[in-house]
Amino acid sequence: MHGFFGAIPLHVSGDMDLNPDGGEYRLVCQVSDVEVNALMHTLKARPPLFPLAGAIKAAIYCRGPLEVPIFAGSAEISKKNVKNNLTGPTTPAIEAVKQHEQRGAVAALDRLPVSNASANFTFDKDSCVADVYGMRVTLVDGGQLRGAVDDAGAIFNKLGSWIKHWQVRFFWL
Repeated sequence: MHGFFGAIPLHVSGDMDLNPDGGEYRLVCQVSDVEVNALMHTLKARPPLFPLAGAIKAAIYCRGPLEVPIFAGSAEISKKNVKNNLTGPTTPAIEAVKQHEQRGAVAALDRLPVSNASANFTFDKDSCVADVYGMRVTLVDGGQLRGAVDDAGAIFNKLGSWIKHWQVRFFWL
């Protein structure tokens, strides 16, 4: 089945058992290019402390009981249609991608251009806990950030605080 969930384009396949006593989901969802700010708006996520630019694609698996499904999957930066994903008001992140596009920038965290990023995640609807693990961010200027976060709601805020601290240290060296 093809469709949209808000701004998120989806292709869903699988099956579900609708039996109230033991029914469960067994679904696979492919998310094609979705601009990251539109994604966060659709999911009603807290805005990050710093601007983001770029688009992602993802594979999400939904399994478990009908009342409390568990979501797991992986996401990565989409390298398609980079210019089309730089819409909306100009931000430092959008400017960073535009300035470094010839060097491979496809996304940005604040003023930090990124050539690739990926992560795996789980979300337990019963406890409303999201875990992000296997996170890798490759910077255009070289280097790679790796990590995991137990509270995905805080992932961007923690990374943003680290980037702000790094920028201050970098400029003072």
